[in-house]
Amino acid sequence: MSVPNQPPVPDRLLAEYFDGRQARGQPVELVWSAHHLCLLRPGQPGPELLRVPHSQVQWSELTRHGLPQAHMDGGGSLRALDAAQWHAWLRHHRPQSLTWVVRAQQSWRGVLLALAALVLAVAGLWRFGIPVAAQVVVPLVPLSLEQRLGEATLEWLDGELTRPTELPAAQRSDIARRFATMLEAGQRSGSSGLAAQTAPPPPAYQLHFRQSRIGPNAFALPGGAIVLTDEMVTLLGHDTDVLLGVLAHELGHVHHRHGTAQLVQVTLLGALSALVLGDVGSWVTSVPVLLGQAGYSRQAEREADAHAARVLAAAGVSPAVMVRLFDVLAAREGSGPQAPEAVRTLGIAIASHPDDGERRRFFSEAALSLPGR
Repeated sequence: MSVPNQPPVPDRLLAEYFDGRQARGQPVELVWSAHHLCLLRPGQPGPELLRVPHSQVQWSELTRHGLPQAHMDGGGSLRALDAAQWHAWLRHHRPQSLTWVVRAQQSWRGVLLALAALVLAVAGLWRFGIPVAAQVVVPLVPLSLEQRLGEATLEWLDGELTRPTELPAAQRSDIARRFATMLEAGQRSGSSGLAAQTAPPPPAYQLHFRQSRIGPNAFALPGGAIVLTDEMVTLLGHDTDVLLGVLAHELGHVHHRHGTAQLVQVTLLGALSALVLGDVGSWVTSVPVLLGQAGYSRQAEREADAHAARVLAAAGVSPAVMVRLFDVLAAREGSGPQAPEAVRTLGIAIASHPDDGERRRFFSEAALSLPGR
């Protein structure tokens, strides 16, 4: 079967020229010479409008949709009036093989494959890359910088969410003394089993007491500051073991430097979100950051729970006492242990934490693993 002849490629190609100084374009005819691209006024044999060396012209890639363009050094540009004629004329004067990237862009299979690869790459960075990067970066952050961050955060909290404590000085001293004693007992522990795992050396910390506008709570700040609210002390009453367990949990955050890690992760998540989504509005790019950080926060809470269990066990206190914390929080919310976890968002059981059921099981199983159980 004979193949019909292709129509001859014209010597001149009609295009639109923008000089880079005004928004309106002007029609031109393009003529290809040995060393230059010549721009002529359509239908006029007069002098050339412009002569540009080929090395100073950047041609756009082959595309099936839209009008291709060419950009010239100095700010001028050309736009095709007919894409098919443009590509045929350019192939005739500038023959070259298409790269695999350009060929893939013309194939919906290639586009889908690239999209799938992007999704896998982003998922891998979110799941593994950012946590690993945080582990690498955090040890490089000077402790003095962390302390300044913690002091600045505490100062902000004092102006927005907390007030000076109203707990008696004797009660505050007693809590601080009991906590220090528990940590010292953990360091002296030498039995076998879970309790035999001598509690990690306590990092430098500073215990602060505050009244809170957000209810019973305890939290750790970068640099070692641990804040315990009056409301949490009042809520737990005389259940000292649970209160010390709460402080041991917060000490776990200090030990793992979770506050600084969170800052690093939020920064990397924000950069990754902006890279993938582009400039589509801050509220859109903030959603992946919030969802991603919630996942990292839940993992940090599990690590802090494990630290609290080791500290309690090493000091001779059953980790199961922490189950009472969730009972008290649930009772304060007016719901039982079987209520939906979304309802119980108070204090230490906020949404960025693992659900209460998981944490109950963890501390109960930690207690069962002790020797003699």
